[in-house]
Amino acid sequence: MSMAFIHTALFALSGIDSLESHLHYPPIEPVDTVHIQASRTPFATVGRKVRYIESKQLNVSLQESGQFVKSYGISGSALISKRGADATQTQVLWNGLPINHPMLGMMDFSNINGFGMDQITVVEGGNSAMFGSGSVGGTIALENALAFNSPLRSSVEYEYNSLLNSNLGITMSAGNESMYFSFTSFTKNQQNNFAYTDEWTGARERADNVHFEQIGARLVTGLKKSNHTLKWVTELSSNDRGLGFIGAQLLGGQTDDNIRSALQHEYNNSQWVWVNKVGYVRDIITYHPQTFVYDTSIGRLYFAQSEIYRKFNQGQLTCGFDLQHQLGESQNYTQPAQRTLPAIYSAWMGKMNRFKYLLNSRYEVHEGLFTYGFSNEFSLNEYLSLKSDIHRSFRRPTLNDIYWQTSQMNPLKNEIGWGGEIGINYKKRFKKHLVMGDLTPFYRYLDNPIVWLPSGALWRSMNLNEGRYWGVQSSLSGMVKIRRWRLQLVNNLEYVYSKVLNMHSVAYQQIFVPDWMINSELTIENRLFKLLVRHNHVGKRFTSTDNSSFMNAYQLWDIELQTRGLFKFKEEYIHWRLGVEFQNIANTEFQNMPGRPMPGRVVGVKSSISI
Repeated sequence: MSMAFIHTALFALSGIDSLESHLHYPPIEPVDTVHIQASRTPFATVGRKVRYIESKQLNVSLQESGQFVKSYGISGSALISKRGADATQTQVLWNGLPINHPMLGMMDFSNINGFGMDQITVVEGGNSAMFGSGSVGGTIALENALAFNSPLRSSVEYEYNSLLNSNLGITMSAGNESMYFSFTSFTKNQQNNFAYTDEWTGARERADNVHFEQIGARLVTGLKKSNHTLKWVTELSSNDRGLGFIGAQLLGGQTDDNIRSALQHEYNNSQWVWVNKVGYVRDIITYHPQTFVYDTSIGRLYFAQSEIYRKFNQGQLTCGFDLQHQLGESQNYTQPAQRTLPAIYSAWMGKMNRFKYLLNSRYEVHEGLFTYGFSNEFSLNEYLSLKSDIHRSFRRPTLNDIYWQTSQMNPLKNEIGWGGEIGINYKKRFKKHLVMGDLTPFYRYLDNPIVWLPSGALWRSMNLNEGRYWGVQSSLSGMVKIRRWRLQLVNNLEYVYSKVLNMHSVAYQQIFVPDWMINSELTIENRLFKLLVRHNHVGKRFTSTDNSSFMNAYQLWDIELQTRGLFKFKEEYIHWRLGVEFQNIANTEFQNMPGRPMPGRVVGVKSSISI
């Protein structure tokens, strides 16, 4: 085995990607011979700000890419806020299935394990015309690909840190001309053993009731014969957590048992593709304060979709329909709730020289409502391009919004609004360095935003008058090669002005939405070593609807050092990686949500081996 080969393989296998692929890699191909984009995600990215993130612990990856994740304590729910929107206003798709809990309308990202996912795409801004209800602030798509004609591959990743937390992931895959399979299993055993300073007494206390345990598995299988491709993805996971404490009061525990399954058939005829999909999602959430079961919520979703993609010289057309049947059960419902939600949609993605554009629309039969949008991209030259988007979006009330006993007295309206963005992208490659950047101002208006507010001792859902959200997002990145070393800097910035008009005609900044979010990462690496320095700034967040109280901004610094290598064993080349990470090295005491302390300095080790 020559040294030249080792050097080449180290680059190929160790994950040293180019800056361009790190920030914006192209969508995965559904099969290895089809050139028609048989997925709505590429349509949804035209004229938009898009981020592609790593497939590891999803809530961590989202934060590192500049997203704000509202963590209700280290073991609590992790909810995302996109452009000032609530978690219910961000649509999450898993292999094309909408997996937001039908009763809650949101996704807890601590329950999703990104290990083994092939691509995770974050599309900023509303996309209801492509994906339906809930795609108001943004859309997150998680996808597994079929890699036919691929050798047997396997990998193991393990992490352990000073909080007595361990994460383990194992995956194996292989494919030939007509078959493919991939099996992934993952476990978390997190004791979250840390101390904090009590904000009232100033005494050092030990965090209690903050464990988190997860076990799960994912199976991806594919069959291909002639023009037909069959894909089946199934994932099961079980999550058990302590919900922490507020003051001296323990908040009990919660178990989440999830099943997600999608079966897809694709027929392609070189110029057009017909895709049919059925899916099933079941989420069971059981809350137990201490010794008794208080409530069990069972949410189910049955999903069916049929769509056609047709390629023309001037562009590509897609049209189709989808059908959702939602069911919800809870002790806080007077009876089980259900509803059927059909919709039809179409989109045209065209290109004329340096001008690319998208026209799309969707009709929600249940509400009798149209959503639509127009977006475009124009290349001024090889370095600069302009983009813009304008769209109508909506979100229907969740089952809890409508059927929770305290809410039935107050009929709710749909959230309906419009939004848009305009931006400029810059990318220039030099001999030994690369510079990329973008600047994207955005605006969104929403009628009847739904919130839950206290009514005496109980909480109930209600519509506010309107919401206005505007801000700016920017990214600036650079890479330079100096002999055998490469330096790379990635910076993401977001400012959000999120005003909600209440019943008294006074507009206030929406609670728990930071005004500023800044995320930076510096990488210094060669073939054998890699140093990462991360900085995360989270701005001020109001905690009361009249903006009379707020949480201070905070900053976190992380450092990670990795070493890696390659060796040959019985005709197989094995790649290994070992790293040590120091999180929150300044030992900053901070909270994402009031009364939910987070850990100080954490030291951890990471290891992986791939064959």
